Amino acid sequence: MKVDNGQDGLAAVSFNDDLSCFVCATDRGFGVYSTMPFHRFSWRSFEGGGFSCAEMFGQTNVLALVGGRPSPAGFSASSVVLWDDMTGTRLFHIQLPSPINAIYCRIDTLSVLLDGKLVLYRISPDFSSVQYEQTIDTLVNPDGVCAISPKGEPVVACPGPSLGSIWVVERRGEAAAGRGRWGTKLIDPAHHKQVSCLAFNRDGSLLASASKKGTLVRVWATSQTHAPMLLKELRRGTLDADILSLSFCAKSELVSCASDSGTMHLFAISDSGDEAPASSYGFAAHLLSKVQAGQRGFARLDVGTQGKALVGGLRTVLGEGGAGAASVVVLVATAQGYLHCYSTSNSREDAEEDRLKLQARNYFVVTADEVLEHGEGLSDSDSEDSDHQPQPRPAKDPIAE
Repeated sequence: MKVDNGQDGLAAVSFNDDLSCFVCATDRGFGVYSTMPFHRFSWRSFEGGGFSCAEMFGQTNVLALVGGRPSPAGFSASSVVLWDDMTGTRLFHIQLPSPINAIYCRIDTLSVLLDGKLVLYRISPDFSSVQYEQTIDTLVNPDGVCAISPKGEPVVACPGPSLGSIWVVERRGEAAAGRGRWGTKLIDPAHHKQVSCLAFNRDGSLLASASKKGTLVRVWATSQTHAPMLLKELRRGTLDADILSLSFCAKSELVSCASDSGTMHLFAISDSGDEAPASSYGFAAHLLSKVQAGQRGFARLDVGTQGKALVGGLRTVLGEGGAGAASVVVLVATAQGYLHCYSTSNSREDAEEDRLKLQARNYFVVTADEVLEHGEGLSDSDSEDSDHQPQPRPAKDPIAE
């Protein structure tokens, strides 16, 4: 997510697909961190400029980077570089026809947001090839609003061709030949105002959306034959606000919503413990509860960063040794460069009573003074205690235009 006027040149912050790591882009370089425990895997500084976007491919050492203004040599604001952070080398260079507003990726897919375009690429499992697949026309999208499902077959959502509409695009099976391998569904209208934020649950069967008005979050069942179906309306508040981040927990029982009011709201979207999991919604979505007009959140966090960007998520953590009840940790990265970690649980009673507590607050942006002290190219990624291991690498270092 982009950050305006971030601390120490912070330009963007993004969690990986399971929230075990995050990457920050700054006007001097980028850093990769683990969330629990908080630890810096690497920091790389570059002469001549920094980056406007940085995204991780799962838990691998490969990142997608977009240059800032100015950009370091070999990077630009209109190209995506796939970067191997273990070796410090470029794997691919993808040139686009215009400046890039945002990028989103998962282990097998890269989506690039231009003004009025969504461009989709297939990534091979060993990062040995990048294949262009399809371009989809969208409404002008300067904020780069988009979402991609973390697991299962790739599903991507972005603003549709008209105000308040949403494209839901799904990659078809391997049997599909040639280009144009993505099928599209349109939610029109999804909102009355411009779509401002989107998020999928783990398998892409649920989509959360919000508009510039920022008072409601809508949850859609996406695995329908035709248009996705509205399941829930969640009320953030009555005053307008910019919703900056939406996230599902691993079991799709909770949704978090962060806004520029400096708060994060938690909503329970399962009405009872006996309700079917999101992966089973599919064609049985009509059996779920009726749309609730403005269901309110059961918990609220005041992060104290009013008017500043927040990017948040819900990470499910198992008990010690993988046993015991799973808890949900609320992670919030702020424009001031802090990662906040709050402890909660899947029980709304526990969350309301005593479990929404700040457990840790860590500053993650490497300052200009640190760069000068340690030198350009500061990196912790090769430390012996790092478990940030790469996927298999291609034998060569090809550059693809």
